[in-house]
Amino acid sequence: MTLKLMQNNHHEYTIDVEHFFIFLRDDIIDATDIRVNNHTLTLHLSTNKVASYSLYEQVIRRQIQSKGHEIYIRNIKDVRFTKNDHIILVELKTTNGEHYTKEFLRYE
Repeated sequence: MTLKLMQNNHHEYTIDVEHFFIFLRDDIIDATDIRVNNHTLTLHLSTNKVASYSLYEQVIRRQIQSKGHEIYIRNIKDVRFTKNDHIILVELKTTNGEHYTKEFLRYE
């Protein structure tokens, strides 16, 4: 009898997406101003620094003051940021075709 272990990559990837959303949420909470432009989310933080999230090749990176390169999540085909009134909507599409959506409520 052979026992085959199968990896559940979807579950592991879902955890990566949730971690990304947690880091993003923390910056959104700290932001004093939020802008969306050309698939880039720009957050003016309470520390007077500017953090931006954008798709670079197949990763979403975070930059501070347009410098550095913090990779927050890999294997992303597309990201869309939308801001409406008190909602920031983030839509991710992975390279294997999975879609993830998260809404962040923002009260200013």
